[in-house]
Amino acid sequence: MTKKKPVSKAGRYAAYDRFLEAIPPRSMTKRAKYLHGIGVFRGIRGDTAWVKIRLPHGGLYKGKYYKAGDSVEIKVGNLDSYDWGELEDVRKEYQSKADKGEDLEQVEVPLFSQYVSDWLEIKKSQHRGYKITKGIVDNHLAETFGHKPLNAITTGDINRWQGKQLAIHSASTVKRQKVVLQSILSSAEKDDHITVNPCAKSDSIKVPDKEPRYLTGLELVTLLANAEQVASWLPDYILFAIHTGMRRGEIAALKWKQVIESPEGVFLRFPTGKTQKIRTIHCGETVRDILKRLKANKKDSDDRVFQMSLTTVIRKWREAREVAGLKDVRIQDLRATSATYAALSGVDLRTLAGRLGHSDLTMLERHYAALTGSGAVEASGKIEVGINMAMEQAQEKTP
Repeated sequence: MTKKKPVSKAGRYAAYDRFLEAIPPRSMTKRAKYLHGIGVFRGIRGDTAWVKIRLPHGGLYKGKYYKAGDSVEIKVGNLDSYDWGELEDVRKEYQSKADKGEDLEQVEVPLFSQYVSDWLEIKKSQHRGYKITKGIVDNHLAETFGHKPLNAITTGDINRWQGKQLAIHSASTVKRQKVVLQSILSSAEKDDHITVNPCAKSDSIKVPDKEPRYLTGLELVTLLANAEQVASWLPDYILFAIHTGMRRGEIAALKWKQVIESPEGVFLRFPTGKTQKIRTIHCGETVRDILKRLKANKKDSDDRVFQMSLTTVIRKWREAREVAGLKDVRIQDLRATSATYAALSGVDLRTLAGRLGHSDLTMLERHYAALTGSGAVEASGKIEVGINMAMEQAQEKTP
């Protein structure tokens, strides 16, 4: 049996030498030519070496995503700096990474603090609750996560953070903070900085189901009397919130161009919720009177209906409720008060859900179904009668 002669080094790479000699120098203007995955580009600025690999799992390279089965061409460098053996080793290394589904290039993942700075800048023009969101980032997230690269934040980190937060804040407060964190990391996942949002498998935060607190006629009369002493505009704000059932963020963002006058009456039309679906509310007599007063005092440079910041509203609200002896009443309870009087006045839950901006009846059925046995205009009239009647009865009983 004749023993096979070993192929010499020169013989092993002779095919590459012939491949290179067949390409005239400085003759190429578009793409490299390849032999066994090793490429050469002979352009006017010299010869450069390339490698081509197949991506069985797909992948990202130089900001471009390649689907499974695609090939990617990678520039290695000046051809004179490598021999054929070194280029084969480079190709093998890249192909090995591709076969294992690893990143082809070292990507620097930004720190949480760097990423969230850009994220907040984008949200500044898109998000109605930007100031509240920024406050959560600055006061509750930055200290724990700011120094970490995004891909170093683990589910365990999030569980430890929320455990510490729950020791000093209510469950509902921590849940709101976590929603912001989850939104940031969801954006980071979409930007390919992380592969999975670590919030997805973190411990859930259980918030006790709380019955809505609503103001009785006497409490409302007392609150309005004290609100007038705190700020001249505050009684109008309170009544506006109760009669419309709008969220505080919606009131803060409401513009005069969203106040529509028509033969059928005055309506508020504005985007609401994450989907920015248009919501329409018919204005009863009380709301129309409030709008007239606000328009008379309107500053031309400001198109908002209530021309004060949400922070100012909350601060003045807290002052008024404390003086009125209603420390347990939150500003969002004005919305619950609106829903309660609407239900008590006979507004059906489907009409009420549309007026309050709910996508379904779940919350209303849970809290208000027991109170009810109608269109939008009829609903505003019933609410008007219900609230005014409660206030009149309270005033009659007051010595």
